[in-house]
Amino acid sequence: MMHRELSTLSQLMVSLLLLLFMNNCKSSSSAYPLRSARSAMNLEADLPQIETVVFHLNDSVTRVFFKITNENLLYKRMDTSAAFFARLKVFMEARSLDSPRKIADSLSLFLYDRSEEEQVKLRSLQTSYTCNLRKGNYVMNIICADENRHVRYMKTVEVNKTSRSSYQNFLLLRNDSVHFGNQILVGATYKICYAYPADLQLGVGNERYLLRRGFYPPGGPAATPFAAKEKTEDLRKPEDETLIGSTDSLWSIRAEQDGYLRISVQTSAHEGLSLFTVDESFPGVSSTREMIQCTRYLMSKEEFEKCLVADDPKSAIEKFWLDIGGSQERARELVRKYYNRVKEANKNFSSYMPGWKTDRGMIYIVMGQPYNTLSGENSETWVYGTEANPNALRFLFIRKESACTDMDYALERSFLYRDPFHQAVAYWRQGLVFNEPGR
Repeated sequence: MMHRELSTLSQLMVSLLLLLFMNNCKSSSSAYPLRSARSAMNLEADLPQIETVVFHLNDSVTRVFFKITNENLLYKRMDTSAAFFARLKVFMEARSLDSPRKIADSLSLFLYDRSEEEQVKLRSLQTSYTCNLRKGNYVMNIICADENRHVRYMKTVEVNKTSRSSYQNFLLLRNDSVHFGNQILVGATYKICYAYPADLQLGVGNERYLLRRGFYPPGGPAATPFAAKEKTEDLRKPEDETLIGSTDSLWSIRAEQDGYLRISVQTSAHEGLSLFTVDESFPGVSSTREMIQCTRYLMSKEEFEKCLVADDPKSAIEKFWLDIGGSQERARELVRKYYNRVKEANKNFSSYMPGWKTDRGMIYIVMGQPYNTLSGENSETWVYGTEANPNALRFLFIRKESACTDMDYALERSFLYRDPFHQAVAYWRQGLVFNEPGR
């Protein structure tokens, strides 16, 4: 597991306070080792995936929806019966960034899952809880203790309660259940709940605060890390914009084509909920066209365009992998490992676009998992090589100011990345997996 080093005073304080919080839980779990859940530091580790959705019910109460996959949880018999159980204890502690020494709210709860078979089927365990949080910014530390395995997993969630227009004031539902993530299927119907429907009845003069939908066509892959400047997406010029609601607190929405949608209060277009369309295979890749697009990072411009316009694109992308693999067996192994990185990038770096298109997704897919990750208040530095090595390669990602997502990080591009990146690409094109774990 990678070690996280925090580089700002505020983050150090949060870390210290988290340790204090852990000391308060000695009676139930202090002997358990603490590990981060899946993150940029350990995408390939054998860890559960924890997901959360934060929704502000009103100015003083926030509801948090919690989901954890059972893939890496330990199931045991609790007695002589045939059933197996997973036993989880979830701790939550929220602290204001303005008063980090003071606990704004805390709680603990239990989750149990029963299986009649020793081979447990893959599924998600879900629960929700409410927190008493007033206006402000908070850091919420969630610790999930697997009481059978005697290990705890930690996830940190940022809570933005400074504006009624921010994305945490919108709740996305599908089939009347909370939808985790911001990915939606083309042609599927979703419902969106807005926390403050009464606000939509107010206005200045003849203007009403209505809700609007902006549609944006899909963008392309991230630019190379040594490009003159980063590729930018203009979020303020939608291709299609329509009013979708007025005073209702719940309304339906349906995406009819690929791209991403922005849901916002009319007078606060810079804030809101961003959603992007995917197919049923997400976070994996199923279509031939997307397979070709994801492989752009290894292809020359000519190879890429040739694959896209080929009479038989499927045969074209298969030939590309066979040519660099040298054999059917090696090509299959390269395909499996490359697109598994694409899948992990989608799981962990998606914002208003699939994770493989983002700067962090590009670096992860080509360069592999970093040896270390240094986290700042609004930045991440990925280190390839030991931290003490002055020749270690470092990629600095700066979080963009965005009211619709906290997952949008941009790489600080540099011409110094050109040779290392080209070397990694050349390694793949020789039929080898660059930075493969265990090698």
